[in-house]
Amino acid sequence: MTPFSKILFYQSGELPSSLPMLCATLGVPVEIHTVGEPLPAEPDVDSHTLILVPWQGGIGAGGLPDWARDLLPHHAMVLYDVKESQVDSVQLLTLGLKGLLFQEKRVDMTLSALRALMQGELWFSRATLEKAVTRMIGSQVQLQQRQEQEKLTNREQSVVRLVAMGARNKEIARELFISEYTVKAHLASIFRKTETRNRVELVSKLGLN
Repeated sequence: MTPFSKILFYQSGELPSSLPMLCATLGVPVEIHTVGEPLPAEPDVDSHTLILVPWQGGIGAGGLPDWARDLLPHHAMVLYDVKESQVDSVQLLTLGLKGLLFQEKRVDMTLSALRALMQGELWFSRATLEKAVTRMIGSQVQLQQRQEQEKLTNREQSVVRLVAMGARNKEIARELFISEYTVKAHLASIFRKTETRNRVELVSKLGLN
C-alpha cells in the first residue's frame, strides 16, 4: 500500500462540497478544481496524489464521468457523494477505483474513510470485496473451462455435449453417425486432453453439469 501525501479535489461548480474542509483536517495539501477543468500537468499529479471526483448519477460507468474514467487507469481515484442504492459497487471496484464515499454516511465515518484511503487502503464494504472476489474467481473458472474445451476438436466437443446430456456410447454413435469404437476412441482422447478419468469428472471440469 502506497500512502498519499496530497488530495486533488474536483467539485461541481453548482453544488460545492464541504468535503475539502474535512480533507484539510488530515493535514495534507488539498488542491481544489471545478469539474471540467483539465487535470494539472506533472508534477502536480503524481503517484502520491489521491483524486476525489463527485458522483454523477447515470453518467458514465456507475456514475463515474467519462473524463474521470479516462484518467482512472493512470491515477488513484475515489468517487464521493455516492448514493449507495444507485451504484454497482463491485463494478466500480473492478474499474480500479480506490473507494466510494457515500452521501448517507456520518462525518466521523467519512473521516475514517479518508484516513484509510490516504494510507493507501481500499475503502469498500466487506460485502463488496467478497462479491468482487467471487466474480473474479467465477470469471477465472469460466476462462479455464473454455480453455479446456478449446483443446478438443469439433467432433470431440460434439461427443462431450452428448455425454453431458447423459447419452451412452451407442446413443452417441447413432447421433453422430459413427461407430461405437470411434466413440470410445474420442472419449479416450478427450479424457487424456482434459486430464479427467471418467464422464462425471469430465462434465464437471468443463462446466457442463
